[in-house]
Amino acid sequence: MHDNSLELFATLKTLAEKNLIEFLNLDLDLSFTFLKTAQIEAGRDDVHCRPALEKAQEALLSIRRFQGRAEDPNDRQKIQVRANELEVALNVFKD
Repeated sequence: MHDNSLELFATLKTLAEKNLIEFLNLDLDLSFTFLKTAQIEAGRDDVHCRPALEKAQEALLSIRRFQGRAEDPNDRQKIQVRANELEVALNVFKD
């Protein structure tokens, strides 16, 4: 029974890691969509521009908070690179 418990734990840990990476990538995709929406609406509809920009910024904070939990260094680096790209794009847009 002990071996089965270890296998189950390993399986669940792998699944949790996969779900985390998927969540972070989806959150990044959504954040870039919010940024694109803000860029489209900038100057013509601030009612929609500002909330979209705020959502992208909030998502970036969430991504930064969880990206360090990714155990695979390659996955962690890919997430970090995309998060950095989003941060730069947000900063350029705000300026």
